[in-house]
Amino acid sequence: MFLDRHATDDMLDYAAIAEEELARDHDYRAELAAVTGFPSRAARGGPPPS
Repeated sequence: MFLDRHATDDMLDYAAIAEEELARDHDYRAELAAVTGFPSRAARGGPPPS
């Protein structure tokens, strides 16, 4: 598959945006855990017990 430079640049832009969104989500979860005292699911090591 051939990708021109503009398409590649667009994909890199989308990847950078996704990384920023993930960082914001991580910051939000850390702040929420600090405020509520409840660790995130990832910090607990997985999903809640069933």
